[in-house]
Amino acid sequence: MKRENKIAFIRVKLVEGWKDIDIREELGLPKRTYFYWKQRMQHDYAALVKKQKPGPKPRFTISPLDQQRIASWRKQYGWGPTKIEGHLDVHHSTHIPHNAIYDFIKSRNLNKHRL
Repeated sequence: MKRENKIAFIRVKLVEGWKDIDIREELGLPKRTYFYWKQRMQHDYAALVKKQKPGPKPRFTISPLDQQRIASWRKQYGWGPTKIEGHLDVHHSTHIPHNAIYDFIKSRNLNKHRL
């Protein structure tokens, strides 16, 4: 039985008045999982059912305008990825993770120290 179906089953059986132990035994769920789901069900049922499994994180693409800004700030001020990330967040309402900025800086050979 799929996760979503198990959660729906729990909800139905609780309404019908089943005991917690009987529901757990019927589904073969660990005690910890059952009570976690039951608690979450009371707060936000839809979020519990739609919970995504962990997987690869989405890759960030940097727009050409932001690429130009990053290259300019790196050359002009020598800012690092963390400083650029913060500046983009505060002044341009754009979030690009510092590791994506660092990868961009490396790919453009802007990581050289200025003398």
